[in-house]
Amino acid sequence: MGMAGVTMHQGTAAGPSALAAIEATTRQAERARRAEAVRVRQRAALLALLVQTMTELQISMAELHAARRAAQPARPQRLKASARQ
Repeated sequence: MGMAGVTMHQGTAAGPSALAAIEATTRQAERARRAEAVRVRQRAALLALLVQTMTELQISMAELHAARRAAQPARPQRLKASARQ
């Protein structure tokens, strides 16, 4: 499996191990592209399901935001300027 547009000639500095590393990198990049495409499709499907469910159960955006805030871990309170001195 060679790289498109790249040719290796005998006598070049790139030996068999370098060629194998280039091909492995190409395969890894292709796997990463496919994984990202799957993630994008899954995200779109989840968003569509969320919209459908919110519509069916009449969940408002205010309720969704409140639930998101409740699900987030508590953030430490900031110290007031007078308390830092």
